[in-house]
Formats: sequence, C-alpha cells, structure tokens
Amino acid sequence: MNTESVFGMEFLIISLAVVVLLLWFFQIVMRKWFQVEKKPFFSYNHVNRKHAKWDYGIRISFIVVLIVNLLLTLNMQNWLIEPWYLLIIFLILLESVRAIFEKKYADNKNEYKLTISQLLFSVFLIGIFIFIMINF
Repeated sequence: MNTESVFGMEFLIISLAVVVLLLWFFQIVMRKWFQVEKKPFFSYNHVNRKHAKWDYGIRISFIVVLIVNLLLTLNMQNWLIEPWYLLIIFLILLESVRAIFEKKYADNKNEYKLTISQLLFSVFLIGIFIFIMINF
C-alpha cells in the first residue's frame, strides 16, 4: 500500500469521526435547548402505530429501490443512481415523516423541532463530507 492510499484512508476515518462527533454534540445541545428527553440509541421510537406503518413502508420501499438499482446497474459500468444519493433521500424522507408525526401526535411538541434541526444539520454535514471526499 502506498502512502497516498494510507493517508486517504486515515483522512476518511478522521473525517467520519469528526462528523459523528459533531452530530452527537449537536444532538445534546439541541435536546437541552428544546427540552426533549433522550431517546434510546438505535431504536425506532415510533410515535404511534400509524407512524410505525409509514416507517416500515419507507424502509421496505428503500430496500426495493436499492435492489432494483443494483439489478439495473449490473449491465452497466456505473451505478444508475449512486447509493449515496439514495441514502440521503431515504434519510430525508424517513426523518420528515417522523417530524410530521411528532408534530401531530407527540406529547412534547418540541420533538419535531429537534428532528427537523437534526435532519438539516445531518444533511449539511453529509453534503460537506461528500464534497470533501469527491474533491480530495
């Protein structure tokens, strides 16, 4: 392995760590600002059964779109749609639906504000990360 690829891998790992730390710190600050309780890490936290159905529908649709994209890509040299873009669209859609359900049904009406602020900050950071990685 040459020094450029080692440096590139180190830069990627450090950049990802910085993004994760920024997201974590942002969540802590915004949770205190909006006075929203901490939710368990890696849990679905559906607002109600209707939200759970929408959430699972979006997730299943995302998997189908990824598989179709992969199957269509097998005959080509390049991806039909880059998985990065699909992932960003998936996250925006999933969190937007969460914010809508939180606004309508959540006990704490500030939860949707936290979700929207996290979504905007996440998309901003991911956009910067992708821009840096493409131009690196």
